[in-house]
Amino acid sequence: MDHSSEGGRVSAVDGYGRIDRWVLRANEAVLVILLIAMAVLVFGNVASRVLSGQSWGWADELARMMLVWLVMSSVGIVLRRGGHLALEIVASSRAPRLSMALRAVVLAVIAAFGLYAIRAGIGYAILGRDQSSPVLSVSYAYVYAAIPFGFALMLYHAARVARDFVRHGVVPSVAQA
Repeated sequence: MDHSSEGGRVSAVDGYGRIDRWVLRANEAVLVILLIAMAVLVFGNVASRVLSGQSWGWADELARMMLVWLVMSSVGIVLRRGGHLALEIVASSRAPRLSMALRAVVLAVIAAFGLYAIRAGIGYAILGRDQSSPVLSVSYAYVYAAIPFGFALMLYHAARVARDFVRHGVVPSVAQA
């Protein structure tokens, strides 16, 4: 399949590849930013506690909220990189047709669970809209929104690797994405 552009026009495959790379890089950037911000926040809170005997009351609460978003937003990236255990176990099956069928079943289960988690997460966000965190008074709807967001990203990443995973038992490297 030729991915080059002809006469200045970008093929649909190229356009989708560019969008995919953008989504992947944006997802990774958000994870890096959240992780760095959490580390700085927790370190600052510990330093404040040690140096002044005072703790930032809001820091632990915010760090927990950030952790929820970090974990939920990373599910798709882990899947994209082939980091889930079931992918590795199924990929190592010896019978090619059986292995391909098992990989298709695994992806179907992943998709079904992802859709369920999106629906449940939306329900949690709706229930959480009337509850707020004790210190920051942030609606839990914002925290619970990480569930449908993260699983929607997971479904996107699963769709991007599905063909190669089912056919060949490999998850394409991020560089090929």
